[in-house]
Amino acid sequence: MRRRVVLAVAVVVLAIVAAGVGWLFGRQSVSPQEAAARAEPPEASLITIAVERKQLVSQLVVRGELEPAGRTELAVAAPADALAVVTALPVEVDTEINRGDVVIEIAERPVFAWSGQLPAFRSLRIDARGDDVVQLEDNLLAAGLIDRADDLLDRATADAIEVAYRSAGYDAPGAESGVVLPLSEFVFVPELPRVVDAVLVERGDLVSGPVVRVASSELQVVSQIAGTDRSLVDVGDDAVINVDDLELVVSAIVTDVGDRPIDGSGGAYRIAVEPVGDESTAIPAGALTRVVIPIESSEGEVLVVPVAALTAGPDGSARVEVEREDDSTVLVSVTTGLTSGGEVEVAPVVDGELREGDRVVVGT
Repeated sequence: MRRRVVLAVAVVVLAIVAAGVGWLFGRQSVSPQEAAARAEPPEASLITIAVERKQLVSQLVVRGELEPAGRTELAVAAPADALAVVTALPVEVDTEINRGDVVIEIAERPVFAWSGQLPAFRSLRIDARGDDVVQLEDNLLAAGLIDRADDLLDRATADAIEVAYRSAGYDAPGAESGVVLPLSEFVFVPELPRVVDAVLVERGDLVSGPVVRVASSELQVVSQIAGTDRSLVDVGDDAVINVDDLELVVSAIVTDVGDRPIDGSGGAYRIAVEPVGDESTAIPAGALTRVVIPIESSEGEVLVVPVAALTAGPDGSARVEVEREDDSTVLVSVTTGLTSGGEVEVAPVVDGELREGDRVVVGT
């Protein structure tokens, strides 16, 4: 009896195993026809993009570096009766210099900074006349030290200069020489205020060149454009500065375009743009910037499609393939206009064959 039970159990197990093997074999066995059907590629589907209506703008986009809008190195004339030794440095990097400030002390005498486009070229004496006198008196007038400015250095001007010396903690030059402002004790800076960008000497140095470099407090973005784009950009053109890190967009204006290629640049030209508006101070030093200069724009809003949607007909004319609601497609002949950023302005040759919202084929 026991041997019969064992035999019956073995038969059942063998049946189960056989069934499993048959099921697995059936899963893995495919007829040639079914295998061929499975091997066929799926039916291709069209990739389409909607036709847009908008103003198309062609832009020049370049990377830029933020820097002061202008730098000036200040050189000082040597004193007539002493060595030009630096005895004190009252300024350091980032010091703001205003009219009448002392920028350096040489042979224990001050060197004043005054605002003016014309560089200092002589010592100023009583009864001196000239444009340099006008520049100096404009500064003294702005400081409230004289009542009016003209081209004559009179006694009132001399007294005002003496007040400037005393306010800075120095004695004015001796009156017996007639010189009220020695050439070695002042410089004209094209624009004030300015910020010290670099101190080029140390205390004890014998001056033989520029002593301080000053920079405008205004910022600019400097970049390069290819020689082929030089004719597209002019001073005064509108621009936009994009600050990548901050997602900040600042309006700007082109302030400089090089008139000759940069040495070693492969024919590139220098350009500079300055930010305008209240957001100009929001650009941090060292920010990654892109300069965008609009070059050309369409006349108002136009139909726009991707360049990839264009094909050429047998006669070389442009056309687009338009998908209709029933999934059929039709070729529509178009004329093309401005191209920018991978998009192109189009207009149907037959009015009404292409409209905003139609879907054009760009691939499969």
